[in-house]
Amino acid sequence: MKKKNIVVLICLLACTMLSLIGCKKEQASISPEKLEELCQISTVKICYHSYVKDEQSTLLGLIENNIIFEYDGTIELGVECKDVTIIGNTVTVTLSDAVIISARVDNTKTPTYVFYGKENVIKKNKTLDLNTQEAYFEKATAEMREEIEKNRQNYDIAIENAKALIKGFINQIGEINHVKYTVIYVIDK
Repeated sequence: MKKKNIVVLICLLACTMLSLIGCKKEQASISPEKLEELCQISTVKICYHSYVKDEQSTLLGLIENNIIFEYDGTIELGVECKDVTIIGNTVTVTLSDAVIISARVDNTKTPTYVFYGKENVIKKNKTLDLNTQEAYFEKATAEMREEIEKNRQNYDIAIENAKALIKGFINQIGEINHVKYTVIYVIDK
């Protein structure tokens, strides 16, 4: 009986050892898909409050009205992760240049001021027909885009935000895997 117990104990011990040897900790990895997800959440939003001015003639051009369309809007900038190459402990990340992801005017609160005639009598919150409002929304969106395109600094901020988020992620993966990664960025313009 003692011999049988010893054999069973040795078999259990051998099985336990073999199962522990087979258990290998899976390493965390750096994938292009994960970095692309990070780029998608690493955006820069710029809020605008501005005006669109327009002149209109009415009654055969005899009376001039000046319309000032006040608006709030947002522009969102972001980058795309185009490629990831890992050689040893060096990670090369290729990012696109920053681009405008979206530009929109908040059409829920757009006061419009109309100055009538030469006396410039003001009437606030004048209701405009939908086609005229839509034209002003388009004009406001185009002006926001123009303004943002003039300022390269906003694009640079979007790229730097993406870089910081990616570097933080790669450093965390490195800590998990006990590896010190060097990150190199290439901006594909």
